[in-house]
Amino acid sequence: MELSDLSALEISRMLRSRQTSALEVTDACLARIEAVDGRPGTLDNSPEIEEDARKVHAFICLMPDEARARAREIDEQFAAGKDPGPLGGIPFTVKDIFCVKDIPSTAASKILANFVSPYTATPVERMLKAGGVSLGKVNLDEFTYGSSNESSAFQPSPRNPWDTSRVPGGSSGAIRLCSSCCQRIALVRPRT
Repeated sequence: MELSDLSALEISRMLRSRQTSALEVTDACLARIEAVDGRPGTLDNSPEIEEDARKVHAFICLMPDEARARAREIDEQFAAGKDPGPLGGIPFTVKDIFCVKDIPSTAASKILANFVSPYTATPVERMLKAGGVSLGKVNLDEFTYGSSNESSAFQPSPRNPWDTSRVPGGSSGAIRLCSSCCQRIALVRPRT
C-alpha cells in the first residue's frame, strides 16, 4: 500500500514512530496528484482534450515547492524531539473559497481571478499551526453555490476519480478528492 492510500491517523502514527517522514508523505501525495489530476482549472476557455476526460482536475493552484519546504520543517521538528502538532506532517488541501496569504483566492469566480489575499483564513491558519502541510488550492462550484462541482469558472471542472464521466458532487467535490492524503472519496452522479 502506498503512503497516499493511508488515512491521516495511519500516517500520523508512522510519522511519530519515524517509519516515514513528512517529506516522503508529501512526495507520495504529489506523485498521486501528478498521476491523476491533469491540468489545473484555468480561465483560458480552451476546449477540452481527450486526456481531460480521464483526469480529475481537482486543483486550481498546486504548491509543490511550498509543501515540500513545510514538510522539511515538520521533519526538523520531529528530529529535534519537538511535537509539531496533532496534524504534524499530514497533507491537506484548501478549498479556494478560503484565503491564504500571498496566494490567489478565486472562489472559482472570474471576478476574483486576480485577487491575492493579504491574510490567511482562520481555518487554514489553524490547520497550519496544527502541523498540517498544505498542498494547494482546490476547485469548487463558484462561490460554493452548486451541488455538482461543475459551475466553476475555472475549467476543466473536477471529475469523479472512480469514474471521470461522473461528477464528484457537492460544492467541495475537489476537497473530497484530495482529503486524507489524496484518498479517492467522491459521490457518483453522471456528468451533465
